[in-house]
Amino acid sequence: MADAPPRVRFYYLKSTQFRAIHVDGAIGGITPRGLIHASVYSERPAIPQSQEHEVAPEGRLLDPIDTEGKLGIVRELDVDLIMSKQAAAELRDWLTKRIEELDEIQKKSKGAGGKTA
Repeated sequence: MADAPPRVRFYYLKSTQFRAIHVDGAIGGITPRGLIHASVYSERPAIPQSQEHEVAPEGRLLDPIDTEGKLGIVRELDVDLIMSKQAAAELRDWLTKRIEELDEIQKKSKGAGGKTA
């Protein structure tokens, strides 16, 4: 079969730093060398630095009476993505396909009387 395209197999190996992370959003821009930079983050309420509780006579902790720490929402940066324009476009296209697949799954699930997230 002379017209068959060449083939290549990719093996996916997890580095020792591999981990799964939850992503709520990204922040970034263009680097001085013309690459695209994105730091992905997860959002959560701020965790107190300290709390003071009263103690009931039987030794049980009561609700906090004083809390120190940040107020608001924390955006914890988990990983930096630095990529070429081509890699960013390929990632965009890959995400678009996954979104379309999820839309189809949810549409079928809804049509079958199922609930979607």
